[in-house]
Amino acid sequence: MSDLVVATVLIVFSTILIIGLSFLIESFIGHNYYIDFCRVTEKILIGECGWLWTLCGVILLNILEEIVARWLFVGYLPKFFGPTIFWAFLIISNGLWTWSHIFIYEPKDRHIIVLLPLFIIGFVYAYFYLMLGLVFVILSHIATNLVLWFSYKLFFSSYRLAIP
Repeated sequence: MSDLVVATVLIVFSTILIIGLSFLIESFIGHNYYIDFCRVTEKILIGECGWLWTLCGVILLNILEEIVARWLFVGYLPKFFGPTIFWAFLIISNGLWTWSHIFIYEPKDRHIIVLLPLFIIGFVYAYFYLMLGLVFVILSHIATNLVLWFSYKLFFSSYRLAIP
């Protein structure tokens, strides 16, 4: 399978999983964190930073996230400690990567359950890092974020939560 096909499948899968799980979680707790995330991002983009600086910042953060979570914890550190510790590093890196995303939300909206979609996607990204490398995962991460953002703008920007 070509890398382009794999990238497309990863991006589509990630987007559907994040949006789908966000709406499923909303049905249990009455709050949609995908919508919140996009609204916060929109506020930042329209804020004082401006579009160009914010876009550069988001891209640099995606690169940094993947270097730390995938390259360091999944690729580099296990080489020193042997393959038996690989799974521990994978879970630690995925947990740290997932946890870093909770600070986007207001303190009152920070719940562990909102991280479930990201935790699952973290394992998918780790798998593709191992199969296809760091550059591929960085580009897929950036593309997934762009697809999530544009799907929000096209379909969900006027969405009202099921439970006010």
